[in-house]
Amino acid sequence: APDTNGHPTQAGSRVGKGDAVMSAVEGLLQQGSGDKAFEIIDGNIDRFDTGTLPRALLLRGKAQMLMAKSGNAGKLLRQAGLDFMRIVAHYPDSVDAGEALFLAGQVNASLPKPNYAAARAAWQQVLSSYGGSGPLAKRAQKAIDQLPGRGKGK
Repeated sequence: APDTNGHPTQAGSRVGKGDAVMSAVEGLLQQGSGDKAFEIIDGNIDRFDTGTLPRALLLRGKAQMLMAKSGNAGKLLRQAGLDFMRIVAHYPDSVDAGEALFLAGQVNASLPKPNYAAARAAWQQVLSSYGGSGPLAKRAQKAIDQLPGRGKGK
C-alpha cells in the first residue's frame, strides 16, 4: 500500500503511519512542544517495527530532554538516556545510533548531579565508532573540549 505521498511502503500502512507520526513529532519538537511530542510518540511506540523503532526512540528521548527543562529533570533525563542507549545497544548500525550516543553524553552532562566522566566516555565513543570527520565528530569533540577541566581525564 502506498504511503501518504504515494510511495510504496515495505510493510503496508503500518510504516507509512509510523513515518507520519514521526514527522508530526519532529514538527512538535521544533516548536518546543515536548509534552505533546512525547505523548504522541509514546502512545504509538508499539506500532514501530525494527526499521523505524530506533528513530522513534530517538524522538521520544529528545521529547523527554525538552520536557526536563520544565521540571522533574532528573527522572526525565534518565528516561531519555535509557531511550538513547537502547538504540546504541540494540541498533548499533542504525543511522540514528551515533546521534543517540551523542545525546546520551548530553544527558549525563545535564543531570542535576552531572556525570562528566560518563559524558566524556560517550562522546569519545562517538568519535571512535560513529564520528569520522563529519559534523557529529565536530559536535562530540566540541562537547569534550567544553567539559570542566577542558576535557582532560583525571
